[in-house]
Amino acid sequence: MRSSHWIISLLALLGAVQASQTWTTSERLHALETTDAWARESAQLERSRRARSNAQLKEQSEELTRLRGELGKVEQWRDDFEAFAAATRSSDRLLRQELQSALTDQRAPDSRRAEEVESRLLATLSAYEARMDAADGVMTDLRMRFESNRTSLTRLSEAAAKSAPESEAARWDNLLGPAVQLTGGGTIGSAVLLPGELSAEGWRTRALTAWHVVRDIRLGLGEDALIPVMIYSEDGSAREEKARVLCKDVEMDIALLEITSTNARLPEARLASRERLRDIEVFEPIYAVGCPLGNDPIPTHGQLSDSHHEVDGTNHWMISAPTYIGNSGGGIFHADSDELIGIFSKIYTHGTLRPTVIPHMGLAVPLDEIYNWLELEGFASITPRSPEPLVATASSR
Repeated sequence: MRSSHWIISLLALLGAVQASQTWTTSERLHALETTDAWARESAQLERSRRARSNAQLKEQSEELTRLRGELGKVEQWRDDFEAFAAATRSSDRLLRQELQSALTDQRAPDSRRAEEVESRLLATLSAYEARMDAADGVMTDLRMRFESNRTSLTRLSEAAAKSAPESEAARWDNLLGPAVQLTGGGTIGSAVLLPGELSAEGWRTRALTAWHVVRDIRLGLGEDALIPVMIYSEDGSAREEKARVLCKDVEMDIALLEITSTNARLPEARLASRERLRDIEVFEPIYAVGCPLGNDPIPTHGQLSDSHHEVDGTNHWMISAPTYIGNSGGGIFHADSDELIGIFSKIYTHGTLRPTVIPHMGLAVPLDEIYNWLELEGFASITPRSPEPLVATASSR
């Protein structure tokens, strides 16, 4: 009897272990499926973006071809006009000579009559010269406009020729290069590298992240520990640096780090201006870039779903771009300009006993809120300056 109880207990224990292993395997498979789905979505978005880029490049090439044809016509017109002006000047000289000769012939017989003729002829010559001077002014103005347009068209041609390869290379630099991974003490998170500053000791690189990521890493490594930062290169290689905490805001869930290495300039995010941030509205296309589940930086595409979502007294944005564990502290970029517009904070979960992550309902801290905080903390130099107003000039027309 005791033996049967012992066997039943053993079978129950084995069943519990098997159930636990099955649950763990299910969770891992779910994570892998999510990662594969992100990879497929990212590849599809990249193909769509390349198609749009190629279509725009084709339109630009056709427009440039048309403009070059128009420029050729303008050059031919200019040559004809120059020839006409030269012929007119030559005729003017011949006319002067003939008039002077006529005046000389008229002086001898009747001086009074000759003076009248001379006066009328000189008045005609003065009016003719005034018209020629005006024509010279118009010609000079046309030359200046022609040269200005030709210079602008040349620059446009050069920019269009470079736009395709530069946009392909800049995409990685703008979105994935500034994304770094924070890890330690069993915690994984992300951060965004800010524009570096050159100091007497070398390059000073700062980064924005979510405060709860730093807090959890310190729980595992120690309160005063430096934060491990994994920096990735376009060729797939990575290296680890260390960062110290400069300041934090617990309510906003944001922290500013500074990487201790100063021997090289690191990739940096393009920061949106306050003016640009004020124009952002719901349905704006965005990319969420981070290191979910310990992966290299991954971009996911979505939209701004809500621009006024208050959590613990702090305004957040809600985004529909899929995010997962490890995205916290990563960047939210505008999909059209590649500018950083926010820092990802947290993901929605549903349930208490076994919470379900809702990947398409994430919360991010808007960058204008972070700018206000940085200025209060004494780091106003990080925030981009407002553009200088353009000074209107009178047209030459």
